[in-house]
Amino acid sequence: MNSGTVTIDKNAEIPHKPKRLRKVPIIRADDFFMITPKAVSLGSESNLRIFAQNIRGLGNKIDESVIKWGKDALHILCLSEHHLSTEVIQNIIVDNYKLGTYYCRKFTKCGGACLFLHKSYQFINADLNRHCQEQDIEVCAIRLVHSPLDLCVLSVYRAL
Repeated sequence: MNSGTVTIDKNAEIPHKPKRLRKVPIIRADDFFMITPKAVSLGSESNLRIFAQNIRGLGNKIDESVIKWGKDALHILCLSEHHLSTEVIQNIIVDNYKLGTYYCRKFTKCGGACLFLHKSYQFINADLNRHCQEQDIEVCAIRLVHSPLDLCVLSVYRAL
C-alpha cells in the first residue's frame, strides 16, 4: 500500500444514526392543525368533539392553539409531546377548559401527554403512572361521569 492510497471496503456496513439522535423535522404552519376534530355521538341531543394532536411543545404554541380550539367548539383536547414540566403544566390556562390529567417526564426533556376538558364536563382521573416509562410510553386518562356513554379518554405519547 502506498502512503497516498486509500482502500475502501465496499462490503463494509455503513453505520446509521439511531432514530433517537435524528433531528426532528421542522414544523410548518400548514402542518400544525392537520387533524380535523371527529364527533362522537352521545345520543340524539349532542356530539362529543375530541381533538388529538402531537403538539411538539405546547408552551410556545398556546396562544395560537387557543384561538383554533375556540373556533372548533371542542370538548376534549388530547395533547401529546407537550414538553412541559409538572410545575409549568399545572399553571397553563386555556379559556373555557380545565386541565384534566397529565403525565410529565421527570428525568429527561420533552415528551409528555395531557388532557384538557371543556369546563362543563365532569370526570374522574385514571392513575396510569405505574404504566408509564419515560421515552417509551407516556399516557394519561380520564373517565367521563354523568355521560350517556361509559367513556374513558386517553392521551398517549409513544416515543420512537
